[in-house]
Amino acid sequence: MKKIALLFVAVALVGCATTASKKETSSVCKVKGHDCWQIAQLVRNTNEVQLNEKVEQGENTQKNLVKYENPELAAKGLNVTHHVMYRDGGSTITVIDEDVSFFVNRRLGPNPQYGYTTVTFKETGEKFVFNEKGKLVK
Repeated sequence: MKKIALLFVAVALVGCATTASKKETSSVCKVKGHDCWQIAQLVRNTNEVQLNEKVEQGENTQKNLVKYENPELAAKGLNVTHHVMYRDGGSTITVIDEDVSFFVNRRLGPNPQYGYTTVTFKETGEKFVFNEKGKLVK
């Protein structure tokens, strides 16, 4: 009877530990109070809008400036300040409020991290890596 009770307690503790680690994963990486993986999903809906305005900066004049729109992020108080898609198969890097970058790996060829998202905080240098299913791997 004691063995069954000990087994039950052991299983309960393992279950609690698993639940606690899932909570830690979702609360470790936050962007202005929002879960990083949730923001990573919304970042993918960023659109470029070409502006036909001239901006004079000293001797340089820039034409065709770009603005980035993402209404879902804007509703959360986040602003996309930079967005680039690479020719390596579609990898993207998106910068939010000039502080947090989201790199989505879509490099073609042998790539064990295809679909992974790396979140980097400029100010602290912290990096978080999520696999394609949103599990924190690093």
